[in-house]
Amino acid sequence: MNITLPMKTTTILLLAVGGLLVAGGCSSEPLRIVTPSGKPEVTIPGRRAEAVRQWLINSNLDKGNTLTADSDLRLVFERPARAAASVLLYGSRYDGQPNVRHTYTIVESEETTRVLVDVCMVTNPNSAFERRTPLTNATSQNSWQDYLEALRAALAEPEGDK
Repeated sequence: MNITLPMKTTTILLLAVGGLLVAGGCSSEPLRIVTPSGKPEVTIPGRRAEAVRQWLINSNLDKGNTLTADSDLRLVFERPARAAASVLLYGSRYDGQPNVRHTYTIVESEETTRVLVDVCMVTNPNSAFERRTPLTNATSQNSWQDYLEALRAALAEPEGDK
């Protein structure tokens, strides 16, 4: 019995199998996050929420992300997924291009500003069929924690309008 597959199907299967082999061969990084929420977060002493918001907006726009929602407590950024594996895994027939969505929650108290981030892959973004898949693997969570630590370090310098 001889089975032949169309070239496109063969290519997709090879890419999927290759991606699984590469992902399976990578060593897993342990989760370093120990926060009250269990998500990447930082608390920044002596800084107003507006200074934190401006840093996050500038940093995300510099990285090519688009600001899609903005309120006093929340900033939402999106960008199309760049990795071929993400497109293969999270794309759909309705919309083959998934988005990566970063949602920052910013809570200001008298002495500090707390920032949390939630990162997810969005299939069929901005449609009635939108589906969120949280990106919760240790490598992703650790890199977002590192990003928030860089935010805290950048805002640790004295501020004129405290």
